[in-house]
Amino acid sequence: MLLLLALTLAATAMLRLSSLRNEQFRPGRDPAAVEAVFLGDALYRLGQFVQAQSLERPDVAWYPGYVLEQMGLARYERHARGPQPDVGALLRLGMIYSRSGYQDQGKAAFEHAAQRDSARYPLYQHMADLYGPRRSVAEDLDAARMLLAGQPRWLWLMVNLDLAQAQGEETGEAQEVWDTSLRHFGLAAVAAGVVLTGLIAAGVIVALLWLLRWLVTLPPLRYRAPLRVPWNLGEALEAFVILFFLVSLINVLLPRLLPRLEGQSAGGVWPAAVVGMGYLVYLVLALAFPYGRARQAGGETWRLLGFRTMAPGRALGHGLRAYALFWALMALPLKVYFDTFLTAANPLLSAGDNPWVYLVYFVLMCLAAPIAEEVVFRGFIYAGIRRSLGTGSAALLSGMAFATVHFPAGATQFVFLAALGLTLAVLYERTRSLWPGIVLHVAHNVLVFGVVLAVLAL
Repeated sequence: MLLLLALTLAATAMLRLSSLRNEQFRPGRDPAAVEAVFLGDALYRLGQFVQAQSLERPDVAWYPGYVLEQMGLARYERHARGPQPDVGALLRLGMIYSRSGYQDQGKAAFEHAAQRDSARYPLYQHMADLYGPRRSVAEDLDAARMLLAGQPRWLWLMVNLDLAQAQGEETGEAQEVWDTSLRHFGLAAVAAGVVLTGLIAAGVIVALLWLLRWLVTLPPLRYRAPLRVPWNLGEALEAFVILFFLVSLINVLLPRLLPRLEGQSAGGVWPAAVVGMGYLVYLVLALAFPYGRARQAGGETWRLLGFRTMAPGRALGHGLRAYALFWALMALPLKVYFDTFLTAANPLLSAGDNPWVYLVYFVLMCLAAPIAEEVVFRGFIYAGIRRSLGTGSAALLSGMAFATVHFPAGATQFVFLAALGLTLAVLYERTRSLWPGIVLHVAHNVLVFGVVLAVLAL
C-alpha cells in the first residue's frame, strides 16, 4: 500500500512538472487555441478545395466553400484577438489578410506574433517582408523556406508559391504540387466524413433493431462462460497505479528529449523513434503485471486474461455493431470528437514526411495498443473490480480508469473516453471474450489515425 501511495504521489508530481515544462516549451499557446487553429486549418483547406472544384466544374456551387473558409478564418480571429493571442492564429491571419489585399492588417498580425514568440522572430520578419505593404522580398528566400519548413505542409506550399511569384520564378511545378495536395486533402476529408456519417447511421439502425428484438422476442437461453478471476479489487488498483505512473513518466521525459532531437535527422526519424520506443516500452511494462499475476495463479494464463475462443466472424460482428452503436449514442458536439483526434495527433506532428515513421506509428497505435489496453483494462482491471464490486460498478470504474490514463484535455473528452471504456467493458461482459473489444478498439484507433492524417493533409 505504501508503494502504491508513493507511485501515485510521484505520478502527480511528474504531471505537474510536465505541465510546467510544456508551458515553457510552447510559450503563449494553450490547448484551446491549438485546437481552434487545428480545426481552422481543416475548415479553411476544405473551403479552398470546394471553391477550387467550383472553378473547374460549374455545377459545383462555390458558396459552401466560401462559408467553410470563413468558418476557419473565424477560428483564427477568435484566438488572435483574445486576451492571450495565439501565434499560430496570428501567422495564418497575417498571410490571409495580406493575400486578400489588406497588407497593413497582415503586417500588424506578423508584428504581434513576433512580440508573442521572439524565438521565431526571423520567420515573422520574412513573412512581413513578403506580405507587407511594400511587398519587398527578403534577400535570403532559401532561409525563409527553411523557416517555413516546420509549418503545416499546406501553409508551406501556399507561401512557397507567393515566394516564387515575388521572385519572378517559374511557378508551374509548385502550382502542380499545390493542386495535388489540395485534391488529396479534399478526398481524405470527404472519406473521413463518409466514414463518420456511416458509423452514426449504422449505429442508429443497430439501436432500432436491438430495441425491436427486445420488444417482440424472448432472450435465448444461452450458456456463457463464467468470468471468475483469482485477483481482486486491490490488485486491479495496483495495475492502474502502475499504468498511471508509467504514462506520467513518459509525459515528463518526452518533452525533455524531443526538442534536443529535432533537426538532427531528416524526416523526423529520431523524434519519431524515441516516441515509438517509449510507446513500445510502455505497452510491454503495462502487460507485465497482469500477465505475471495471471501466470502465478496457474492454469491457462491468456484465457484468464480474456482471450477466449470466438469465431472471427462473430468477434468482428459484435465489435463493429457495438462501435456503431457507441457513435450513435454519443451524439456530442464536434468539439468532443476533435479533442480526441487532437490528442492522438500529438506524436504525429513530429513525424515529418517519412512514410516508414507513419507505418511504425500505425502498428503501435492501431494494432499493439488496442490489444495491450484491452488485456489491462478489461481482462485484468475490469475483471478484478467485478469480483469485488459487481458488474455495473466495475464497468463504470474501469471506464473512468481508461479515460484517466489517456489524460483527456477537458471534461468533455473525459466523458467521451469513459463512455468508450464503459462500452468496451459491457462488450466484454456480454461476450466473455476480449476479441470483440479488440476489434472495436482497433476500428476506433484506425478511424482516429485516418482523420488525423486527413487533417494534416499528408
